[in-house]
Amino acid sequence: GPQMLVRAEKEATVLGTTVLPYTDPQDYKHYASIHSNPPGILTDNAAVILNTYGKGKAIYVAGDLENMQIHHDEFIKLLKKLGVKSFALESDAPKAMEITVFHQENNMRYIISFLNIQKELPNIPVEGVKIRMSVDNKEIEKVVVLPDEVNLNFEIKEGYVEFNVPQIKTFAMAVIKYGSEDGTM
Repeated sequence: GPQMLVRAEKEATVLGTTVLPYTDPQDYKHYASIHSNPPGILTDNAAVILNTYGKGKAIYVAGDLENMQIHHDEFIKLLKKLGVKSFALESDAPKAMEITVFHQENNMRYIISFLNIQKELPNIPVEGVKIRMSVDNKEIEKVVVLPDEVNLNFEIKEGYVEFNVPQIKTFAMAVIKYGSEDGTM
């Protein structure tokens, strides 16, 4: 299809430009092997643009960067350029793992659910998933895995609770129980 060109405003900052493929996909006589991966054709066409609007910042990316695992590190760097210093939840869980968090303020706890859904079944259990979650300086009493209520070791670092979930076959839950923000129960 036709190539769409993006133009950056004068006050915007171009962080990246488009690099075209090394060869013309329509030319069947000249081609590059996927294994040789030669440099493509550099252009001046804006592909990643940082701009401000009022007190905020915005980044435009002319591609599906956030959904491509190979570009994970670049995506995180772009978020940091927007001012994101840290995330509410960080984990080293594999891509097949879905993690959700519910804050039950009435019960003074967080419930974290882990869903391990792999393409090929049966699932291969995932061992030792690391969790780092912001707890807004709450006084953490315990972290347990349900339904057996097995206590997990945890550490508090800079307003985050850190712990490892020993094993997740298909589904697991953890509870982070806390007292009040000032440490009183």
